[in-house]
Amino acid sequence: MTKALGYEKSEKKPVFKDVLGWAVGSIAAALDKGLLKQSDAANNQYHPDSAIKRNEIAVLTVRALGMEQKALSIANPSAPFGDTKALDKNWVRYIQVASSEGILKGDPDGTSRGNSYTTRAEAVSVIFGITNKLGK
Repeated sequence: MTKALGYEKSEKKPVFKDVLGWAVGSIAAALDKGLLKQSDAANNQYHPDSAIKRNEIAVLTVRALGMEQKALSIANPSAPFGDTKALDKNWVRYIQVASSEGILKGDPDGTSRGNSYTTRAEAVSVIFGITNKLGK
């Protein structure tokens, strides 16, 4: 995502103690630009080789669009998906904004599956949607 957004790799070492090798420059750049935050990682570990969940993609999407304050200001979030009531409202805020921007569309059955892992196709679709929205 950092490359698609045009972020230059950073020479800084990320604050996450498990980020090594190939991921260092991109994750440091994402931290510099506010796409990632130190508070996103429990125990100061980011797990760069792990799969990402749909609700996590929603957070990255909203931050990439520069709309995090909009998400955080939603007092009673409700995304247009039938299964978001089961999610923590903090996730729903991000899902609501990302879906209202036309980036997250949910599944044909009307669910977001926020706690499910994102497929490669879904990740590409999200990145494409973000870069189109930002004119990149």
